[in-house]
Amino acid sequence: MVDLAVLENIDVRSHKGVYSVEICENAFSRLKTLIPEKTQLIVDQRVYELYRGKFEAHLSKFQKILVVASEENKNID
Repeated sequence: MVDLAVLENIDVRSHKGVYSVEICENAFSRLKTLIPEKTQLIVDQRVYELYRGKFEAHLSKFQKILVVASEENKNID
């Protein structure tokens, strides 16, 4: 097993609360080991297009819901 180095942890404060962001090497490999098997991924369509090869190589078993990151789609309400 490869040890994946965490480069930085950042706490983000939003109007909905605080959440943590982890910046690390080999993020796609790391995600594959952390996400429960029946998880659906909500992915920005542009990010998916840019990293399609990595998504398919590491996260192909997960269902993906692609969204366009427009201002109207960024609001959960």
